[in-house]
Amino acid sequence: MRTNELRHEIAVFSSFDEVADRWTALEQRGLHTPFQTLPWCRTLMEKVGGGAEPVLVVVTDRDGRDLMLLPLVRRQRNRLMVIEFIDFGYSDYNAPLLGTPHAIDADYMKTLWQAILEALPAADTLHLDKQPEQIGGVANPLVGLVGSRPVKLMSHGVALPEKWADFHEVVLSKRTAKSIRQQGRRLARAGKVTFIHSREGEKAAEQLFDGLVELRIARFAKLGRDEPLLDDGVRSFYRSMVSAGKAMMMGIKVDGEIIAVLYGLVEGRSFSLLILAMASGDWEKYSPGLVMVESGMAHLHKTGFRYFDFTIGGERYKRQFGADDRTLFEVRRSLSFRGLPDAVLQNLRYSASRNATARQLVDAYRNLVASLTRKPDGDAEVSEAHTDQAA
Repeated sequence: MRTNELRHEIAVFSSFDEVADRWTALEQRGLHTPFQTLPWCRTLMEKVGGGAEPVLVVVTDRDGRDLMLLPLVRRQRNRLMVIEFIDFGYSDYNAPLLGTPHAIDADYMKTLWQAILEALPAADTLHLDKQPEQIGGVANPLVGLVGSRPVKLMSHGVALPEKWADFHEVVLSKRTAKSIRQQGRRLARAGKVTFIHSREGEKAAEQLFDGLVELRIARFAKLGRDEPLLDDGVRSFYRSMVSAGKAMMMGIKVDGEIIAVLYGLVEGRSFSLLILAMASGDWEKYSPGLVMVESGMAHLHKTGFRYFDFTIGGERYKRQFGADDRTLFEVRRSLSFRGLPDAVLQNLRYSASRNATARQLVDAYRNLVASLTRKPDGDAEVSEAHTDQAA
């Protein structure tokens, strides 16, 4: 796998056991997002991965030091074999784990990337989406590749100042700060308000998780939307992250009743929000979600956290808390002749999101592909390729 230019070796593994020690070592000394830890990826595969196959790519230098680990998966999607990050719709960021605090030279990365592509198992398409531009303050080497492009989906976060008072005075708008204070006082008049968090002990963690599930199911039923937490595997996955110390929950109770819960991942001094659940009905007039976020931020700040990552999604409340906008990127390419139509279609869709003429080309190309792939008996092929968050 070496050439005159290539200074690293690439190995691909299909078992977590084969790379567990090296993965853990990279977590401890390297750079990564909270969605690429071994517990997160391994448990996600076990609980919701179905028949997907791990494709764990490790890049090592000639002295045996691991430079990078790509936690990928291969699975069947819409008649195509796809290689993507271990995600399944539950990871808000996808990125490699890096073993160096220094950016990888962009020119060398082109050579390295070609070697990685050659080492991958057979597949039709490669789709690496929801990638941050930086990983721990260092440039994400995949974002600099030819063909990498921004997607519509953005992430959001806010740095917490050293003094908590500055958050209310500088970061929050006066209107938002005033509203939170007012709603907090109203809640206090409604009953005894208690703040709890999952690190108080197993009983508190169980109470919070049960409350989270109950609130989410009730709210999504009211909205007429599917709730993933109805699935036993999904609930087990999220619960296990708390037990493993990778996730933390915080909640507000009024007279013993849980009215709001935050669930997020912890990594260093950063908290990444994944789920915000709040009571509806009569409780809505107290804005329990806003009060919960502010209370959670205050607790995190007190315990040493200095960044609150709202992750993906453009909900309006995030801007109320001073969150910034951060662009995410994708890398998409065909790996086989069968994958070419999908690549063309996705590229047209990407252009269509930015150009009216391109939207017309998408419709024309879709009709052409449908006519060419229609079965002789008239039954059309099953759907087109996935669009996973892509613009």
